[in-house]
Amino acid sequence: MSTTTDTRVRSSIASKLLGAEFARRNILLIGLIVLVIAFQSINSVFLTVGNVRGILLDLSILLILSVPAGLLLIAGYVDFSVGSVIGLSGVTAGLLMTKAGVPVIPAILLTLLVAAAVGALNAYLVTILGFSPIIVTFGTLALVSGITLGIGAIPTVGYPEAFQNIGGAQVAGVPVPVLIALAVLLVGAFVMWKLPVGRHIYAIGSNREAAYLSALKVRSIPFGLYVLTAVAAGLGGIIMAARLNTASSGTGSGFEVTLLTALLLGGISFFGGSGSLFGVVVGVLFLGVLQNGLVVLGAPSFAQQAATGIVLLGAAALNYLSEKRR
Repeated sequence: MSTTTDTRVRSSIASKLLGAEFARRNILLIGLIVLVIAFQSINSVFLTVGNVRGILLDLSILLILSVPAGLLLIAGYVDFSVGSVIGLSGVTAGLLMTKAGVPVIPAILLTLLVAAAVGALNAYLVTILGFSPIIVTFGTLALVSGITLGIGAIPTVGYPEAFQNIGGAQVAGVPVPVLIALAVLLVGAFVMWKLPVGRHIYAIGSNREAAYLSALKVRSIPFGLYVLTAVAAGLGGIIMAARLNTASSGTGSGFEVTLLTALLLGGISFFGGSGSLFGVVVGVLFLGVLQNGLVVLGAPSFAQQAATGIVLLGAAALNYLSEKRR
């Protein structure tokens, strides 16, 4: 009898511990579900097809960027210049098409090449010369923003229809930017789960010296991730310009804050070595649901921005506590 009782007690304790562990690991997902239920109960418009499609469309650029930037952060590096690259890319694409008469596809490829050059500059200074990634990418942010301002105003009309379709067209009811984001996510998931480089990214972020002694590519992998992050920002700038049918130097301003919030909220350590793309997706969705819900409720723009700031502070606190447990 005593043995049976002890077994039941141990089983009960294990069950409670597993439940607590599940709640700890999935607290953001639980919070997302609660948030959706709350907004839907307040306003039935929230879960309509049109509003859900709008949420996904608004989040598409953030999701595209979150994949390479998330892998970069897992590897122990960060890029604060993405917002400026978004602005530069939109302006570059606009200039090429409206003033230089370059066709859509070559204009897009040239724009992505410019973005890749910015990423390569960051990568060289950080991974080859060993400069601080925070200082370097903030410096690049200022440099690229200044260049974009110097280029001048871009015409607000005259973009080819094929270019506008990148931001506004739908396939089977799904916006093209959402399909692009899903494709990027699938590629990122394949890299992390099926290729050795995925494990190497975690190893580099966990202990760079040990990774070096294990003959891992501790420079070339982060170098490539910096370039891919900049290319993703370039793609984001193209999509944004296509959606708005215009481009300006201010486009993408502050996007790096939103991106960092999504990554930390999704469970990626600011110091590298931990995190997952699933967590990043949940973090992106949480931000999108929160911001859209506030819009549906009629909250002013300053409240939406303040909410993002509060979430970032909360994510940073959780990140700190998680690091202490490690």
